[in-house]
Amino acid sequence: MKSIFYLLCALLFVGCVDKEMNLEELEGNIGINADNLIVPLGSLKQTTLGDLIGDDLKDFTADSQTGDYSLRFNGDDESFTIKGADNNFVIPAAKFDFSVDYPAFKLDNCGTSISETFYVGGKFNGLSLALGQTITIRQELVDLMGNITGAQDGKMGYALDVEVPKYVERIDRVYVKHDPSLPGAPIQAIFDLGSIASISDGGTVSVELVVPEGYELYGEDFKPIEGNVFSVKDRKFTAVDHRIAFTAYIGSIINHENAEAGVIHLPSELEYHVSYSLKPAAGTVTFSEEPTLTVSADFMCEDAEVTLNAMDLTPANNHFDNKVVINAPVDAIKSVKHIDFNQANVNFQVSGMEWLQDYLEDIIVEVNLPDNFELSVSSGVNFDATTNTIKTDMEQLHKGIVMGLSSVNFGQGISPDSEGNIAADLSYELYVGLKQGALIKLSNLVHDGSVELKAGYDEINVEVVSLTGRADYKHNEKIALDLKDLDLGVDIDIAGLGISPVIDFSLSNPLTLPLYASATITPKRDEAVAEVIEVEPFEILPAQGVNLPVTTNVRIGKNLEPEQGITVVNCDIDKLFNGSIPKSVEINVAVQTDAEKDVTLMLAPEYPLTYGYSFFLPLSFDKNLNLTISDKLVDIDLSETLEDMEISVDGSLSLLCEITNTTPFNLELSVELLDKAGKKTPIQIESDGKNVIRGSSDGKTPVTSQVVLGITLDGSNNVSEQLTAINQLQYTLKATSAADGVSLNKDQAVSGNFKLQFNGNVNVDLFE
Repeated sequence: MKSIFYLLCALLFVGCVDKEMNLEELEGNIGINADNLIVPLGSLKQTTLGDLIGDDLKDFTADSQTGDYSLRFNGDDESFTIKGADNNFVIPAAKFDFSVDYPAFKLDNCGTSISETFYVGGKFNGLSLALGQTITIRQELVDLMGNITGAQDGKMGYALDVEVPKYVERIDRVYVKHDPSLPGAPIQAIFDLGSIASISDGGTVSVELVVPEGYELYGEDFKPIEGNVFSVKDRKFTAVDHRIAFTAYIGSIINHENAEAGVIHLPSELEYHVSYSLKPAAGTVTFSEEPTLTVSADFMCEDAEVTLNAMDLTPANNHFDNKVVINAPVDAIKSVKHIDFNQANVNFQVSGMEWLQDYLEDIIVEVNLPDNFELSVSSGVNFDATTNTIKTDMEQLHKGIVMGLSSVNFGQGISPDSEGNIAADLSYELYVGLKQGALIKLSNLVHDGSVELKAGYDEINVEVVSLTGRADYKHNEKIALDLKDLDLGVDIDIAGLGISPVIDFSLSNPLTLPLYASATITPKRDEAVAEVIEVEPFEILPAQGVNLPVTTNVRIGKNLEPEQGITVVNCDIDKLFNGSIPKSVEINVAVQTDAEKDVTLMLAPEYPLTYGYSFFLPLSFDKNLNLTISDKLVDIDLSETLEDMEISVDGSLSLLCEITNTTPFNLELSVELLDKAGKKTPIQIESDGKNVIRGSSDGKTPVTSQVVLGITLDGSNNVSEQLTAINQLQYTLKATSAADGVSLNKDQAVSGNFKLQFNGNVNVDLFE
C-alpha cells in the first residue's frame, strides 16, 4: 500500500508547460540598462486529488460531506428481537339480575261517606211554623194569606285522612272513585217539603253547595264549574212533584299540604245554602215534618297523584364485582402504575322498569365506577370525572350509556402475577330510584311481586396501548465486523500512517423507553487476542410511538469532536491497530433499561431492534512519513522569447519558484535544468538547503511558499545561447513532515510557477 501513497503524491505534482509563452508575458522593466527581467518557464496548474484518483485508488472513498478519503467497510443491516406481549385482552361481560321489594302504596278503603239531613223550617205569613201546629187554609183565603217561606245556611264536616308511606311527600290530587260514565263521584242534595206538601200549590227552591278549594267540580250538565260553588236558582216544584234532587260531581281533590306523621289531611268541609217559597193551597195539615235538605256522597279514593320524596327502587349500595385481567404484559415488566387503552367503548344498560314507562324521566340512576379508571361518557349524561360517578335517568339507560375506558391507574404500582397477568377491579355500584319531587300516579307504582332489574354490559375486546411502570429489559448482542474486505493485497506500513479508526453504529429502537448500552471491542488476529477495548456506556433514544422507532447514531473513536445528531463516544480505539489491520473486530453490546426509573412502554407482541454499522480509516500521515516525489516540466522552449535579443548580465541570475499548497505535507524542493537529451546543462542551480514548501495545517487553508534558487552560467557571454539550451526542468519534492491528524481530501491540491529572474544590470539590445 506504500506504493499507492507514493503514486498518490506523485500524481498530485504532475507539471505542465505553457507553450505559448511570448514577449508580452515578460515581467519587470524591459529596456536599455533595465535593472530587472523575469521570464516564465512554465506553470504547475492546480490539480486536485479528486481529479487524479484512478483505478489504483479504487478502494478509497471520499466522504460526500467533507471530501475526506478513507478506507470504509459497511456492514449489512442486522436485527434482533425482544419479546413483547399480546396487547389485546377481553373485559368479560358483567350482567346482573336482581329483585327489589319495596312497600307498594294502594288506596284501598281510603275515603269517606257523607249523608246528612238539615231542617230548613219555615214561616207562614210572617209567623213561624211549629211542629204539631195544625193549619187550615180555605180556598177563599189562599190569596190573602201570602207565601210559606223557609231558608237555612250551614256547614258540614267529614274526615278525609289518608295514611301514606315515607316516600310520599304530598298527595297532590286524589281521584275519586266513580262510574266511568260520569265526570266524577256524585254529591247529591235533596229538598223535601215534608208535611206542608199537602197544602202546596207549587213554588221554587234554590240550593247552593260550596265545596272546599281544590275540588274538581262538575254540574248536572257534566260541565266543569269554575270556582268551588254549585248553585241552582229557583227550581220549580208542584203539589205533586215536591221532592227535588240536585246533583253535582266531584272528579278529584287537589291538596297543597305535606304529609304529617305519615298522614295526609284532605280538605273536608262543605257549606250549603237553601231557600224555598210556596203558594198555599186549601186544606188542613198538622205540621209534623219540617222541610229538609239532605246531602249525601261517597268519597272513595280511586287513585292519587303524589309528590315523592326520594324513593329507592333498589337496595342502597348495590355492589357488583368484576375483574379485568390483562394477559401476560411483558416478562420484563416489574411493576405497573398506569395502563392506557386504545379507547374501548362499554355500553352500560339497566332495564326492568317498564312498568314505570310513563315516568322513566323521573327515575334517577347513579353508577359509581372504580375511581382508578379514566372514563368518558355519552354526551348529555351527568358525569363527575373526579369521582367517576354517572347520574342519569332510566330513559337514557334504556338507550344505553356509552362509557369510554381510556386508562387505569394503580397508584404506587402493582406487580404482575407469576404468569405475568395484571388484574384490574372494574366493580361498580348501582342505585336506582324515583327522584325527589317526582309527580306520579300511585296506581303506576302498584306491581305484582318484586321489582326485577337487569344491569351490566357485554363482553368487550380492549387493546392496551401502553404501560407505565418499571421495566428490566436486558439483552446481549455480539456483532462481528469482518475486515477482510479492507485487505488491498499490498503491504501496509502502519508506521507511516496516522490511522485512527472510527466505528459508526446505528440502532433503530421500537421501544418507547430509553435503553442504555455498554460495549467492548476486541480485535481478532491470527496471533493471540489483543487487548479488549472498553467503551463507555451510552444512551439509545426511545421510540416516539407505535411504529415510530427512533434511530440513534453512535460514533466510536478517539478525540472525536461533538457532532449534531450523533452520540460521540471517545475511547482508546487506536489499540485496534498494533502493527496491522485485524482480520475482524468483535463488538459485544449489552443493552438494558434502568429498572429504577418509571418508563412508558407502548405495548406490542415483539420489538425488532435493527442495527447497522460501518468501519472506516481516515487516511493521514504522521511524523514517521518518508516520502519523495519527483517529476519534470518538459518541452521548455525559450528560443522565441529570446530571439533577436542580445542579453548581457551584470549581476546575478536566479530561478523563482512560487508554489501554493493545500496538502498537509511540508515539502523540500530541489531543481535541475536539463537539455533536450535529458543531460545537465552547463547552467548550475545553487541551493542553500532551505527550500521549504509549507503544508496546510488543516488540509483546507492554502499556503503559498516562494523559493529563490541561484543560477550559475558557464562564464561565456552568450547568455541567450545558454538559456535556449534549457529543455526540461526536473524537480524533486521530499516530504519532511505532515500536520498531525489531517486526513487526505479530494480537494487538496498544489499549483505554482517557475520563472527565470535576471537581477542587477540587464542590458538588452533590440533590433529587427
